[in-house]
Amino acid sequence: MRALAPLLLVLLISATATAQPVPEPAPEGEPEPAPPPAEEAAPAERPDATDAPAPRGEAADVLVVAAPSETPQPPGVGPEEQPEEAGEGESLPWGFSLSWEQGYNAAGFHQGGQQSFNPEYAWAFGAAFRWNFEDSDFIFRWSQGLSLELTDSDSTVSRQQVLLGDSQLLLSHPFEFELADDRSWSLDPSVGLFAPVSKASQAADIIVATRLGLSATYRYQGWLEGVSGNASFSYTRRWASSNVVSAEQAFPCTPAGREASLDCVHLGTSTTSRDLFVLLFRAGASITEELSAGAAISFGWNLSHPLATVEREIESGTVLRLQDDETHLRTSRVITADIGYSVLPWLSTSAFVRNSFGELGPDGERRGPFNPVDTVVGTELSVSIDQLYLGSSGDGG
Repeated sequence: MRALAPLLLVLLISATATAQPVPEPAPEGEPEPAPPPAEEAAPAERPDATDAPAPRGEAADVLVVAAPSETPQPPGVGPEEQPEEAGEGESLPWGFSLSWEQGYNAAGFHQGGQQSFNPEYAWAFGAAFRWNFEDSDFIFRWSQGLSLELTDSDSTVSRQQVLLGDSQLLLSHPFEFELADDRSWSLDPSVGLFAPVSKASQAADIIVATRLGLSATYRYQGWLEGVSGNASFSYTRRWASSNVVSAEQAFPCTPAGREASLDCVHLGTSTTSRDLFVLLFRAGASITEELSAGAAISFGWNLSHPLATVEREIESGTVLRLQDDETHLRTSRVITADIGYSVLPWLSTSAFVRNSFGELGPDGERRGPFNPVDTVVGTELSVSIDQLYLGSSGDGG
């Protein structure tokens, strides 16, 4: 037995070293643990959950919003109303854009049976600045326009003259309301001032003009790349030192300019415009990430200054008071259709057809829409300086 004791001890130690515990059965509903990998094979690294692609069944329910600088906004919606997405680069509190527009009246394409032929071709330049007050959500805007008619038309008196538009200062506070993941609407009240730097306003003895505005926009992302509808109303009061014109001749509208009909202050009539009411409806759609289209119609009501009361004494000694009982209301309409393309995040272009007409023409006749004389076709090129700055500095993604 003493001889077999060492042999039994060696067998006991060997059996203890090679024996492994039997794993306990896993509870129901949980998978059994996999056996440990071999020492030669490196354990596979599991990807993070955020890097894994979404299942196909859930991809259709995910709404992907592109960066504001990469998605052209539907017509009628400004860059400040675009949704911001986290992680797409630092945004700037300011925005600055320059635009160049050229317009040619449709009557210049065909002379027809008229003896005179006076096509009009004009340029319009615009500069717009925006500052966002992040602490209070107020937005300050400044814009300045300039127009130049290049043709020598006999039907205009502004040919080959550089004409400044009125400087516009606006302060607004937009309110955003999210209805669902793919739809929202916003309300944007605003107040503004107009500095009378234009030749037409100076001829009308305008001191300053004040404006109240309200705009409502509805957006839906469930069709195409997004659609929107906008309705806005504005009231402008022109404060003047005289109710008549101190100019020898009238200043007609130039073909270029988005508010061409509103720039006509009816200098050839008895009194100048005092109260301007504008109601605008616009619909736009982003067909692709770069291509957009839209249409708009606006209704303008211009209420002019009344004539002064005149007192006259007749032969009998009676004094007659001649009062102005007319309303001096003049109407204007603007119908626009356009299509835009975003070439780069900071460069966009568009083509448009604009019909601007008044209820009464220069000769007092009734005017209807789509008259070739009142219709302008043209293009516009816009450069966003803030987006160009972000792209060049590397913050724009």
